[in-house]
Amino acid sequence: GSAPEEEELDEGEDIEGCFPSASFSRFMHGKLPKEEVQEAVEKWVQEQIAESEEDQNDQTRGIWRECLRACQGRSPRSKTFYLKAMEFLLETLGKNDPEIILISGLQVSRIPDFAYALLESLPEVQSFSNDYLDLLMDFYPAYIEAYADSWVLECWHKEVLPRAKEVIVERLKEKDDEGRCRVLFESFDGTMLHSMGEWLRLGADPAGFLEPEEVEEFLKLHRQVQDYWLRWPAHLELVKAIATKDKTLLSSALDKANLNEDAVDGDAKTVSLLVLSMWKCWQRRWSEILLERQHINVDSGKTVWLPYDDLEIFKTILARPDIDPNVGAYSYGWHGSHVRATALGMALLADLDTGCCDHLLEGDSLLVAPRREIVEALANDPRVDLEDVFFEHFEEGEGMWLSALTFMECKSFGAIDLASAMVLMKAGALMSPGWVKLLEELDQGLQKDLNEELQQQLIQEQEEAGNVRQLQRTNLRGYTLFEDNSHVLRMNKSEILKSRIEGEKEVKEWYGIVKKGSLVFTSPKSFPPNFCRVAHALDSAFRKPLGRGVVCCILDFLPFYEFNRRRVPRSAFHKRVDVFGRPVPPCIYDMNQFQRKIRKKLEEAEEECEILEGENDEAGAEAGEKEEPEINETCWVQDASLRIEQVCPEDCEE
Repeated sequence: GSAPEEEELDEGEDIEGCFPSASFSRFMHGKLPKEEVQEAVEKWVQEQIAESEEDQNDQTRGIWRECLRACQGRSPRSKTFYLKAMEFLLETLGKNDPEIILISGLQVSRIPDFAYALLESLPEVQSFSNDYLDLLMDFYPAYIEAYADSWVLECWHKEVLPRAKEVIVERLKEKDDEGRCRVLFESFDGTMLHSMGEWLRLGADPAGFLEPEEVEEFLKLHRQVQDYWLRWPAHLELVKAIATKDKTLLSSALDKANLNEDAVDGDAKTVSLLVLSMWKCWQRRWSEILLERQHINVDSGKTVWLPYDDLEIFKTILARPDIDPNVGAYSYGWHGSHVRATALGMALLADLDTGCCDHLLEGDSLLVAPRREIVEALANDPRVDLEDVFFEHFEEGEGMWLSALTFMECKSFGAIDLASAMVLMKAGALMSPGWVKLLEELDQGLQKDLNEELQQQLIQEQEEAGNVRQLQRTNLRGYTLFEDNSHVLRMNKSEILKSRIEGEKEVKEWYGIVKKGSLVFTSPKSFPPNFCRVAHALDSAFRKPLGRGVVCCILDFLPFYEFNRRRVPRSAFHKRVDVFGRPVPPCIYDMNQFQRKIRKKLEEAEEECEILEGENDEAGAEAGEKEEPEINETCWVQDASLRIEQVCPEDCEE
């Protein structure tokens, strides 16, 4: 990648009780003498020792972790910079225990150049002793499970593992009470599956819970996962190419990245490349985490905006044969609630948050191009599912599935984008009776309501013409940033209302055609594909014996919407999810399924042992002994009968 950028001079003041970062920054930029900064650091160290109640080793490790964390700064710097910083810290604090310094530094490493500068500064540590192996083993699982930092794998295998292999192999010989490899089973039981793969490769004995064929299957999955995450840097390149419209970077990264990758923070958010390329204004969480993965720190309240208003990048990505165009975005809420929308669903809503996913006028200002163009590009792709576009699971109760048209009908607050809805109908989207009724009632005052709203909006805009707040733009390492939620200032509500009115006129003309099925022969592009197929079949079968007139009478009798049902197999975006509904990559999903399979096997074996022990247990087996009934403490079960009301036959008939 490009050379790292030096962090700007910290002009602030040192914070009491914290490492003197401001003084350290000034020293590194030649603004303060070394002696003055050394004095400040030594004073801070003495304060930490005086306040701490930990033993000496823990104190030393904590102090070094704070120092080395501050040394990295907020953004990447050159390796030369880190070497100079390490030289200063080692001279100031000494290196009485270089091994614990190295382990502490590895624990806080976020930047490759920093990790390698740390290793280069401590050449005497060529192996780890058994004294600090627990620290190494404790931090390694979390270190390696940080999948987004793919450089960690290389650093572990090339630098850390050669220094620790000998003592780790000895530790892997330890057994638990069941005779299993203690370290291996603890990794399995704690779902540290990547670590478990490393221990197996180092010779950990799987006897006691894994059969030879299961070990082979797991190691194959482990290799797939490692190969998968090595493609993460290319994904970040695509993120940057989308945000900056760098066509050269886009072209070079498309073949190297996994185009269905949607990871953001590994917990509450996911977003696909398609969504990033069609949302003009990214959600704040997407911006913060995706830029942080590139070691770019975004000020709180800022979000990425695409510096263009066209679909060139979007269509380039959509045209790829190896992309699943249904992969969209996911958001976790509270207590298990979550929402998941495909790329088509994301084109229809105004916000992705549980309970707040609605079809609003404000949603138009989020998109990089008119919604109709985006919907048309997606709907005309035969791989796109028009039905399972939106799923929401609330804190209580079952989940709710919505198709594209049902979402626009049920989640609309304001004028529906009828032009986009028409595109979906023409593509074969399933229509509800509500949509049929809405089309029939287009002449009954909807446009009058929109015209009245437009006139009120024009008056309001004229009154506020001199009070429009200007957007504050920030450029950061090629990214364009604006204040979060400032897309509403970009919204021209009167223009959106005008487009809704024009769209309604077009839909009226279109509906006048499609409600008369015989016009399919003169205007085939107005009708859904399935109706065109039916018309062709009837014409082929009955035109010669009965004549075209009879065929047209039959087609006039058939409502076009009765044939709307374009289905594709449900996307892995909706099928490969974790217990909180979050989409996970195929290889990660397969590895988790493997763990569930082994855990189920162990639980069944444990239950079988308990049954055998119970059969041999004579206690409590006296004749006539009665078992106490189980008490169900669930209040919902206890008072269910009180909530069930009898329904009279008349109510049933009604």
